[in-house]
Amino acid sequence: MRRPLLSVSLIASLVVVGLAIGVQSKALTLVPPSIEYTTDPGKKIETTVKLFNEASTPVTVTVTTANFGAKGETGEPDFKFDAATADLASWIKPGQSQLTLAAGERVTVPVTISVPANADPGGHYAGIFFGSGGSATDSGQVAIQSKLGTLVILRVEGEIRETATVASFGTKDKKTSYSNLPVTFEFRVSNTGNVHIRPQGTVLIKNLFGGESATFNLNDVNGAVLPNSIRAFDVTWKKLAATNKRSNFFQKIGNEWKNFALGPYTATASVTYGQTKQNLVATARVTVMPWELLIVMALVIAGVILLIVFGVRAYNTAIIRRAESKLPPPSGLR
Repeated sequence: MRRPLLSVSLIASLVVVGLAIGVQSKALTLVPPSIEYTTDPGKKIETTVKLFNEASTPVTVTVTTANFGAKGETGEPDFKFDAATADLASWIKPGQSQLTLAAGERVTVPVTISVPANADPGGHYAGIFFGSGGSATDSGQVAIQSKLGTLVILRVEGEIRETATVASFGTKDKKTSYSNLPVTFEFRVSNTGNVHIRPQGTVLIKNLFGGESATFNLNDVNGAVLPNSIRAFDVTWKKLAATNKRSNFFQKIGNEWKNFALGPYTATASVTYGQTKQNLVATARVTVMPWELLIVMALVIAGVILLIVFGVRAYNTAIIRRAESKLPPPSGLR
């Protein structure tokens, strides 16, 4: 069964590989950028990859495969280009190992994935790469090789373990007290199973009285957490964008007013994952105290009160003087 891969961060990381390793990859377009399948051991999958040469000159590419794992906690894939071909990378057989595309030509490359009968159940991850360059030049130098690839995510049925834990949940900068929004929360999921998962849910923020202050979707891009890895998902609680961090006092006051929040808040992250819809829940607490804004507001209120007090006193004094001016003189002075 084929499933679409929706992990934008993985796809974006792959595009970065193509752009960073060499310039020629910009002339090639690969469709699809990723494919995902679920199958049984011993089965064979037939698929295709379409390659477009958008350059005005011919290009020769070599087709290779490489497994990948998780690189850090951002969802970026770590390709094992230098490792011996094994696991999923060895199961993938492109129809051509090398091909030349004329300027503007589009070709369809058949790909066969032969899953061994003794394949381990769970997730298997590899990429199909089309590399150009890398040959020796007349001067004896080696040209920089560019690679563009398609991600292949394969789930082999069998004894599947979909298990995960919350590695941590809190603010990204580890602070618990802020003078104003924005506040960025980081939800870290540890995949302890043998297949990738895609946790999805919400972060709900409540004030001291239990009222809902904000709700945010978690993992909108449907990013995957690979087995034996941790992935961090961020959500930012804000109202309006703040000015730069070197703002003066009055700009800080403006930021606090635009992103006003006051008191202790509780953030609850609640997600589900896996085919059996298992749950992960975690809470974090923060306090937002816009002290600079509160000082200004206190001074303004104090000023208003003083104006009222002195205004009332002045008014009363004026009334008394006016009344005294209208009184008749004492009888002894007539």
